[in-house]
Amino acid sequence: MSRILRDVPFSGIYWTCNEFLKARFNVVEPSFGFSFAAGAISASVAATITTPFDVVKMHERIEFGEKFIFSDNPPKQVATKSVAARLASIYRLGGVPAVFSGLGPRLFKVAPACAIMISSFEFGKSYVYHYNIDQHNLLNPVVTEGSGSGSLSVSEARRKFD
Repeated sequence: MSRILRDVPFSGIYWTCNEFLKARFNVVEPSFGFSFAAGAISASVAATITTPFDVVKMHERIEFGEKFIFSDNPPKQVATKSVAARLASIYRLGGVPAVFSGLGPRLFKVAPACAIMISSFEFGKSYVYHYNIDQHNLLNPVVTEGSGSGSLSVSEARRKFD
């Protein structure tokens, strides 16, 4: 459950922040550099906000290991705690630093990974879009009035009949 509470909000925050930055800077077709910077910023914001859920997930894994993997007599059933109860317990033990423990290494990993992902995605999207436009224009040339065929382009025909 803590993984869902970490990953779903992370994606929502990441994509919302990324789109906000594109809108804020009035960017329709972002450059590789802009996408890289926006991806790193968006990932940093999302990772910071969702780190407490990552901490809860890690505590769940540690507890599982202690009770089942490294125990001579593993219990038949384990009492489960809610995410809120685990978060409150972590806060009581170590305060805010404990809730955000591991933020530095997480940012060190997540920010560049997301920056590379989104800049590569935007570059690929732009490349394919322009390739398709070029292919369409090659296969469907616009015939103009001066080409000697006597036919009009669609836009010229609309102008004449308007």
